[in-house]
Amino acid sequence: MKFARFLKRGGFIAAVLIIVLLADLALSASGFVQRSGFFWLNDFEITRRDHPEEVWDRVIFGSSELVSAYREDLTTADYVNLGMDYGTVRDLVEMLEGGHIKVGSELVLALGWGAMYDDMDTNPTYEWHRKWYEPYFYFQRDRLSEFVTDNLKALLGQGEIRRRIWTGQQKAFYYGNMTQEE
Repeated sequence: MKFARFLKRGGFIAAVLIIVLLADLALSASGFVQRSGFFWLNDFEITRRDHPEEVWDRVIFGSSELVSAYREDLTTADYVNLGMDYGTVRDLVEMLEGGHIKVGSELVLALGWGAMYDDMDTNPTYEWHRKWYEPYFYFQRDRLSEFVTDNLKALLGQGEIRRRIWTGQQKAFYYGNMTQEE
């Protein structure tokens, strides 16, 4: 009798929890944040978007120095540039162990001091930082809250609806101040 009464009283709460859980799973599986163009992408997501194949045959890994030093658009060497802002060796290990990337024949490490310093804070939006028990809504909370806030403000007449401006986003190249002659 108490259990039946609990189900009547708690049915609404249970239904809400199930709906939230299913919505979280659907958002996670859909890849909406990465594919929609409404959100800024981190360097790993850009690399994944530009190289959708399951196994990357030849990969060169490093931190942000590598992004500028090895330009895929200017070479025929056919390596996947896995240079990432604040990328560390620990990130590489977590990508490989977690199955986020699969390397075919070659993995080249282009390591500067930043990539070797594992205690350096890395980009928290990299997907391998998400804990198994962490809801996707919570993991993507910064991106999703900006999206919802911008669109709600637009509906209230205080701005514009967010547009798909990030569809052609590329990695940021950092240039030094030396000339070509130097």
